Amino acid sequence: MRLEDLRDAALAEYRVAGKKCLSRAEIAFRAIANYFGEDAPADALTYDVLMEYAAKRMETCASGTVRLELAYLRKGFVALQKAGKIKLPAFPSVKASDPRQGFFEDAQEAAIIALLPPDIAVCIRFLSLTGWRVSEARRLAWVCVDFVAGTVRLEPGTTKNKDGRTFPFSALPPLEALLVEQRARTDALERQYAQVIPLVFWRHFGGRVRPCDWHARLWRRRCAEAGYPGKLVHDLRRTAVRRLERAGVSRSVAMKLTGHRTEAVYKRYAIVNEADLGEGVAKLAEFILGSVDKGKGQV
Repeated sequence: MRLEDLRDAALAEYRVAGKKCLSRAEIAFRAIANYFGEDAPADALTYDVLMEYAAKRMETCASGTVRLELAYLRKGFVALQKAGKIKLPAFPSVKASDPRQGFFEDAQEAAIIALLPPDIAVCIRFLSLTGWRVSEARRLAWVCVDFVAGTVRLEPGTTKNKDGRTFPFSALPPLEALLVEQRARTDALERQYAQVIPLVFWRHFGGRVRPCDWHARLWRRRCAEAGYPGKLVHDLRRTAVRRLERAGVSRSVAMKLTGHRTEAVYKRYAIVNEADLGEGVAKLAEFILGSVDKGKGQV
């Protein structure tokens, strides 16, 4: 048995189980193969060898990344052990990093957005207002946006926790304006290229319309230019949650809007209906617009 056999066994289990971590596991195994080589004998991956690997990787990677890599590798061992082909070695424990606490103040967010290409800036603003994950915004299709009902939806099975989600954007004027403007921009491009653009967020360059994506280097560079190095796109999610909390939106409604879920609170927010969501977003709108008005009155 070799490292490639461990990789194939782990990925096969993830595929069969329909796990969304499949792509992340593939990335992890590439890093492991770069270190050991794909032809490395599996029985050579002893506790001492894995401990050395973890120590070396932690010199350049976050502990969370190393923990995941070891977890995926262990999955391969477990799968082959079930088949009676190999024995599971002891794996070292890697301490998890402390949870990141970063978020954006309004001025920080505005400064960075001003430096981004418009096609990316509109997606970033959407993330800040909704608290949704980057992957959810990038895959969001126009069929999920209902301008009559004033809601944007994620269907069950399309989110990280596989729950559906509804965000009543008509109760939040900045978000409604963003989606109306983006729909108009999309209509204009559809007429220009005589094609249907199914995604809400896209990039237009090189004479083509592509899914909205950007390289991490671009984000890091713009953050540094704005004077806020080290900010993460995921900080927008924490920013949105912080804003909901400060606006006085009940936690059960806020979690339903952003898609956060834990076993401890699931029963409390599972019964929230769309009327409650609309009320929650209305409170958020009052908070945001009130902050804007106060800011205009400052000298």
